[in-house]
Amino acid sequence: MIGGIASLIAGLFSSVFAVVMWAVTGEAGLLLLLLILPLAVIVGGLLLFIGLRSGVQITHDAVSWSTGFGGTQSIPFAQIAHIEVPTARRGPGGVQLHLRDGKTVPLTALKMSRDENGYSPDRAYRRIAEQLVQAHQQYLQRAGQH
Repeated sequence: MIGGIASLIAGLFSSVFAVVMWAVTGEAGLLLLLLILPLAVIVGGLLLFIGLRSGVQITHDAVSWSTGFGGTQSIPFAQIAHIEVPTARRGPGGVQLHLRDGKTVPLTALKMSRDENGYSPDRAYRRIAEQLVQAHQQYLQRAGQH
């Protein structure tokens, strides 16, 4: 989402720069910089759209998530046996939901950052993963399953 906003701002500044420099120098070639504006608006708008649609929502009885272009997925806590929160550089890059029927569902909207050394659990990943685990434990306590 931040990338989308940054692209929109960069496009705006580049267009203002092109017009001001053209007015000062009279060089018509500077107006070619205005071609950057539509590209920056398209890229920025797309990144902003993906950022606004992506995310994890935790309620008292379920977890839901969306990854930009895909639809929203939701799994009730009643179906989740346990939640795996990887923090190592190797292995799964994000939270895994282990269901009672034996299936494993990756929570695709909650992944660690990746760098040249592997995965790295940033502050936002750890905070949301911790909230998810706590909400699941609270659900199990309310349901008398823990």
